[in-house]
Amino acid sequence: MAGGVAYHWDVQYMLDYLAPRLPSAQRDFATAILAGINTPELAAGLDRFSLWRDTETISRDIPWPVEGG
Repeated sequence: MAGGVAYHWDVQYMLDYLAPRLPSAQRDFATAILAGINTPELAAGLDRFSLWRDTETISRDIPWPVEGG
């Protein structure tokens, strides 16, 4: 499935794959994330979701935490 990761994601394909597996309340959020991946100007629309807006920013200078390490 990840064979074409060097290319833009086919957002509709991803939504068709994910939608049946997501609770309906999360579908709009997933749609906004996937749209923002391909079109960065659309990422600002994520601010309408409290999950995105109210989550603390992770500094890119801090290594990702590794369990047990």
